[in-house]
Amino acid sequence: MTFRPWLTLASLLILLAIIYLGKRASLEGKFLLGAAIASLAAYFHLHFYLLLLTALSFFVFLGVALVWTWIAIRGLEFKRQVKEEAMAGENVPVTYTIRSRASLPLYHARIWDRAYRARSDDSQDEIPFEEPGYVGFLKIDKREKSKGILHIMPPVRGRIHFGPVAIEGGDPFGIFHSIKWLPAASECLVLPSWVRMTGLPSIPARLGAREQEHLVGKEGHSHEFLGIRPWTEGDSLRGVHWGLTAKHNALIVRQFQKEVEEELLIILDADRDGDVGDGSENALEYLITLSLSLVNAAVEMARPWNLVIVDQNFITYTHKMKEPLRQAQYALAGLHAKREEPIEDLLDSVRAEYPNAACILLTPRTDQAVADAISKGDATIGGGVQSILVRVDPNSFTSSVGSGLKSIKQRRVRSEKQPGMVSSVRSMLPEITVRQGDNLSDLFAGVVAS
Repeated sequence: MTFRPWLTLASLLILLAIIYLGKRASLEGKFLLGAAIASLAAYFHLHFYLLLLTALSFFVFLGVALVWTWIAIRGLEFKRQVKEEAMAGENVPVTYTIRSRASLPLYHARIWDRAYRARSDDSQDEIPFEEPGYVGFLKIDKREKSKGILHIMPPVRGRIHFGPVAIEGGDPFGIFHSIKWLPAASECLVLPSWVRMTGLPSIPARLGAREQEHLVGKEGHSHEFLGIRPWTEGDSLRGVHWGLTAKHNALIVRQFQKEVEEELLIILDADRDGDVGDGSENALEYLITLSLSLVNAAVEMARPWNLVIVDQNFITYTHKMKEPLRQAQYALAGLHAKREEPIEDLLDSVRAEYPNAACILLTPRTDQAVADAISKGDATIGGGVQSILVRVDPNSFTSSVGSGLKSIKQRRVRSEKQPGMVSSVRSMLPEITVRQGDNLSDLFAGVVAS
């Protein structure tokens, strides 16, 4: 038997072609490929040229379909449109526009996309698209644009990244399909939402320095009489002292001390250990929702407030800013919580900036060191200033079932006597523990710091 190298090479090429075509072919294509191979094998056995012609016809048909797919998939132009901002829990439409520059149209096309959010530990949360999860087109040709829309509903705040995108399509016979990956990147900033609280806690705030800020040129809301002065434009006539007005032949008004409103200091402990849980059921997301809900409640009640986000750097927002609630949303939307330094080492420097404010500390820490530090700060400031400690227990977010319990505890905190201290610190520190599944809207109902 004479050895024929060309026959061996041809057999090898045919085998490789069969493997390649088999991977990319649809069920119909695999059937045609099997029929072509069977016809070719029958020809070698029976030497009927009709069988050879049939096999070659099948292979040519498959080759045309493969070349069509290869040409059509490479001439695609793709564009994604998504709005730059959204709210957590909001339906976000994502619009896809695709057209072909190739001479052959692409059939049975689908667009698959990816959306994800980066976490503080550099892992990624995948955000699924609403059903069916892809955009389908029967035909994409050179003469027109094809548009489709997908929807996502981000459960939590953060920067949502899109891409890469996969475009799948094939020939008009549905025999072969191919996938083209495009590194098209887009972003959408999802702002955190808040819950409407039934009330804010009543926390003693020190008077004194803030009193000077509330000496106003018109009648205040309290009954503390400060003195008299000449009338100025904008004063209410109800405050006119008519007896002295007649005596001096000029309008004289009574001046009262405006009622001092409690200034809130909301401290968000952005500890990296708080990023526990999935989606909205995450300890860090609870902390962010709580802080924004407190800010919103203070805005609605016209109470002065300050929000300090203690991350790797201190980020401060106050009621004096322009659109402060919106600015706080932007800051919290991009928060990654990568700080490792204990919050108790930073509390003194934060509170020193607001010595007269009532403090609410939001933290994922559950140990006693935080309570000791904040109680010590209350005693150092003195003058009736008190704080409330709100703990979001990260342990409850590690299981699939939340406890649904909330406890408000009054604990007597005693600091250990240290060298150089004259006396120990004793104070009643209200604590609220939040766990997965708790209702945040009535969190502070009936809470009064003593």
